[in-house]
Parts: sequence; C-alpha cells; structure tokens
Amino acid sequence: CSVALLYNNAKPLSADIMISHTWAEDVIEVQEAIHDIAMRHPKGNDLVIWFCIFGNYQCGEEPGDMGPTVSEQLTQDPFGTVINSPQLESMCLVITAEQDPYDRLWCVYELSVALEVQEEIQKKKDKRALNF
Repeated sequence: CSVALLYNNAKPLSADIMISHTWAEDVIEVQEAIHDIAMRHPKGNDLVIWFCIFGNYQCGEEPGDMGPTVSEQLTQDPFGTVINSPQLESMCLVITAEQDPYDRLWCVYELSVALEVQEEIQKKKDKRALNF
C-alpha cells in the first residue's frame, strides 16, 4: 500500500488538490510550493493533497515485493483517476528550476487530463472550473 494509506488506513481521505511534478526537482522548492498552495487555500493545514510519491505504491520490482508492479499500476491509471475525482478542486503543477515539466510525458499527460476535466466541468457550470 502507499505511504498515505499506511498513515491513514482507518479513514482514507479524498484529495482536494493533486500535485503534478517532474521527479527531478529540488525537494526544498517542492516543499515551499506545497506550503504556498496550502497557505493560500481556505483549508490551510487541513488541505488534503494527493502527491504520487505518497499516494502511489512505490514498488521496487524486487523478489518478494508484495505490491503491484509499475505495469499493473499504470493499467489502473491512478493519475487520471485522481484528476477525474468529483471532489478534486484542482490539479497543481509544481514548476522548479531543475526541470521543465513539459519535458516529462507524465506531466503533459496529467495536464491534458486536467484540461479535459476543466472543459467538462465548465460546460456543467461547476464552480471548480475557474481554478481547476
């Protein structure tokens, strides 16, 4: 299971915001970006953030590894599933000095799905559309 479920197994929470990132970023820059997002949000420290490094099982693909493989996880489309969650308020792309997120196919995929969701919720006049 993921780190998030290890700490929150009894009552899993639904994400308010999803973080997209490049994996090549400076961890301090990411920490500052997430802190800024939370402090600008009305929920502040109670904001529920889905961040793949905590939300996805981080498999080692080693003998005895009990979790799903990377291939198995990809068929479940965890990123698209989170972005399409009806309670998700927005998807935030963390941009740092280390890597251009448009060089990472995952970031491009996540942005593409988020834009599709935003278009759909705009058609429905959903209040989330403005900041999605």
